[in-house]
Amino acid sequence: MKGKGEEAVKVMEKVQYPSGKLEYIGRFLNGVEHGEWVYFYESGTKKFVEHWENGVEHGIHYDYSPDGQVYREVHFERGRMVKEVDRSKPR
Repeated sequence: MKGKGEEAVKVMEKVQYPSGKLEYIGRFLNGVEHGEWVYFYESGTKKFVEHWENGVEHGIHYDYSPDGQVYREVHFERGRMVKEVDRSKPR
């Protein structure tokens, strides 16, 4: 939180598993998601990476398998999904 009392504004969210390991972390701008949000498996390996711009999904989101490999990309332009790349399917 930034500020005090009624003036306080949420600027970051950091959540942990019951074990204490980091589950996800992300930032806010003017009260909405903004920038990179990263989610983790309890093992510590990345699970998802999302990109936000003023509360709207924008950019490439990555989904990771437990072994750390990217298995899917989802491309967003200002909240609209424009492309999906599924790397888990054989070509």
